[in-house]
Amino acid sequence: MAPRSPLAAECESVYREALGQLSAARLVSSSLAAGGLPDGPVRVLALGKAATPMLEAALGALGARARDPLCVLPEGSAPPAAGRGEVRVIAAGHPRATPASLEAGRAIVAWARAGAGAPALVLLSGGGSALAVAPAERVPFEDKVAAVAALMRAGLGIHELNAVRKHLSQVKGGRLGLLL
Repeated sequence: MAPRSPLAAECESVYREALGQLSAARLVSSSLAAGGLPDGPVRVLALGKAATPMLEAALGALGARARDPLCVLPEGSAPPAAGRGEVRVIAAGHPRATPASLEAGRAIVAWARAGAGAPALVLLSGGGSALAVAPAERVPFEDKVAAVAALMRAGLGIHELNAVRKHLSQVKGGRLGLLL
């Protein structure tokens, strides 16, 4: 193997620094350090492919103020580190929803309704649409999953797919915020 050039080493260094600056945990930590949350208890939800590092950073920043932490992450992902109190973790399907995605959607709706009006920190990253499925009224889970799968096979882009998903959901398209 040929030795790496100084330019290649410098490019890799810049790349790694950029990744470090954009890490989910770092971004959550710096945002929470800047303030903006009310004093007192804060309910915490982390949903998406970066749910674990986001939740861990939030729990670290909030300490004893964190309440009812719920973490929804892709199946096979590392759960949040132990020793952070009682965190409910639900591993669900990505990129296609699974029955665990329905469980996650129901858990998120229940979490939101249980603390309606209480301060909440909702941390979202990519993948949440498949990981948490809370079908709109009169939309069976199987029909929603089949519709999304058909649209994916048809080649819809993520923006178009999410535009359809929000009309079939109790939580997407800003509806989770209304529950809080």
